[in-house]
Amino acid sequence: MYQGYGGGKAAKNKALHASYIDVNSIRNSNTDYFMSTADQQTDASTTLMMNGNKVNLAELNEIHRISERKDIFYLLIKSLCPSIYGHELVKAGLLLSMFGGTDHRLKNKGEFQDFMCQGDKQNGQQDDDEGQKPGSNVRPDIHMLMVGDPGLGKSQMLKHIINVAPRGVYVCGNSTTNAGLTATLIRDQFTNEQTLEAGALVLSDLGICCIDEFDKMTSDQNSLLEAMEQQTISIAKGGILGSLSARCSIIACANPHTGHYKADHSRKASKLGLGCKEIKIYRLSCVILNDDRR
Repeated sequence: MYQGYGGGKAAKNKALHASYIDVNSIRNSNTDYFMSTADQQTDASTTLMMNGNKVNLAELNEIHRISERKDIFYLLIKSLCPSIYGHELVKAGLLLSMFGGTDHRLKNKGEFQDFMCQGDKQNGQQDDDEGQKPGSNVRPDIHMLMVGDPGLGKSQMLKHIINVAPRGVYVCGNSTTNAGLTATLIRDQFTNEQTLEAGALVLSDLGICCIDEFDKMTSDQNSLLEAMEQQTISIAKGGILGSLSARCSIIACANPHTGHYKADHSRKASKLGLGCKEIKIYRLSCVILNDDRR
């Protein structure tokens, strides 16, 4: 359909028309599973609908068979990015970030201690999350930070995560701005109205946002704090006030400022140029080293 935008004979855009689509319903084609022609010719009773996806009985039986294996988690680790040898602990952390946890509403303040690691209890560390307040939710998303020498397959593992995740967004830190991560304000050329365009964190809502070259983002790293802690993005631009959902797990990859990671006793935050608060938000952090002795 076409809608005309003309303000009169003297208007410059009197002959311009904007095309738009009159939508009755929307369906995400990325989540559709298209069966082959041979499967479509089989009996309709052998096809089941699971979350809008078509699954035949052969695939369903295979899922049940795999679920009964005791080494199912190890099988998933081996299936994740098989082109990269080793790094089982890193792949296990990536799987945990993909699956996430369970959304739980706290009944009292002391219940939050059950969700903390035993090491944090012994060290007497306190978490600054909002989940300590009674009646609030413990966020199920697990943020992960990978640090290591260049050329060890960190970017390749991120891109593999995007391919297998139901919803995922991949961005590179050296070409991403604050507006590209959160939201940007654009003006319509026909109506002259200002609207918000979602960034990477908003587009990856209920999914995963992978950030490569995280150490190249400099000051734009502060824009991730609200999304990682509160899982929302507050907007106050051009007279538009609002809050966008960013319920996603963030997996970031970074290289040390010196080029190669030195296994000394210095703090990990100083090697990345991050503060202690930024490092603490990541529930999982791993270091990938290029050991020449192997």
